[in-house]
Amino acid sequence: MRRRIISILLASALFVGIFANSVFAKSNDTTLQFNDDGKFTIVQFTDTHTTDQPYPEMIALIEGMLDKYNPDLAVYTGDNVTGGWYMSTAYSVKQAIGHIVKPCEDRNIPFAIVFGNHDWQTLTPKIMQLGYYDNYSMNLTKNGYSILHRRANYNLTIKSSDGSKDAFNLWFMDTGTKDFFEKFHPVYDKQIEWYEKTSAELKAANGGEVVPSIVFQHIPVYEVYDILLEVPEGTEGAVSGNGKHYILDPAKKYENSGNLTAFPGDFDDSGKQYDSWVKTGDVVAAFFGHDHTNDYVGITDDGIMLGGTNTSGFQSRGDGNQGCRVIEIYEDDPTNINTFSAYYKDVVGGEIPASKKEYDAKARWLSILDMLIPGIVKK
Repeated sequence: MRRRIISILLASALFVGIFANSVFAKSNDTTLQFNDDGKFTIVQFTDTHTTDQPYPEMIALIEGMLDKYNPDLAVYTGDNVTGGWYMSTAYSVKQAIGHIVKPCEDRNIPFAIVFGNHDWQTLTPKIMQLGYYDNYSMNLTKNGYSILHRRANYNLTIKSSDGSKDAFNLWFMDTGTKDFFEKFHPVYDKQIEWYEKTSAELKAANGGEVVPSIVFQHIPVYEVYDILLEVPEGTEGAVSGNGKHYILDPAKKYENSGNLTAFPGDFDDSGKQYDSWVKTGDVVAAFFGHDHTNDYVGITDDGIMLGGTNTSGFQSRGDGNQGCRVIEIYEDDPTNINTFSAYYKDVVGGEIPASKKEYDAKARWLSILDMLIPGIVKK
């Protein structure tokens, strides 16, 4: 009987949270636009893996990068909060989200997010998380096209400097999480159909010309292997996985590329997403997270730039190169993307912590209380 009552309370808390965040989510009418000098700057943060008790170094990293590069948009590419964290209830997740986006809010910098595999693994559904992001006026994330657990597939356009047309476009895709067999699945066919349909609409509105675009998603496409070179075992700097060994192909390496230090965590099989990009013809670059220590960048034979980005967090695996990616787009040459990695050690400096934080007992009980009786804890 006691177990049944607890289950009812948990279900009620979930329903109230979903209802509140669905009904009261705010909309943001901020217009992204090239500056008068024809430049638009994006800073990509990824894999912050934060909890309600973040490392101060992560906050310093985000603030330091925003202050140094003053981007027109900040993008968080998944695993924004830590999955499997045993106190990832609504109250705690709301606090965790606030820690990573408040620096943007404080500086009036628009931000947008995609979900990673660990965002799904909290006790707080994605629809509720979207509501928490919506508490911030600078949030541009859209609930967007959704299918099954893949939520918030959407796009944001960047206006020309004179505001007369959509001069560039940004795609945000949800790559999901592992299934019960511990396998990642590529972007679904229905997501690809939505992308192609929306891209065609943008093209039609642009006088029949495709609108150049960048894709942001958490897990890399399988085709990252097209910019790698298989080498013999023991080759210096090679990464290993699935019985094979790779380095970044020197012939395809981007001049400002970072490093390939971990076997890319792509989908277990080749999907149709990359082929769709080639067919549609709008994608000039795609940037990913997921691998934590990879910040390689290469150009495929099709001319599409693919890049990983180092973790911006300190709560989980890193190699001392925590940082972000800076992406510069130019209105007069939108297919010529300039990008580079910026590192905590260079921008902020100081010792990088090596161990995870202990969870505060008071915060733990507040989280449980808020889960059982939504709203009782002051937000």
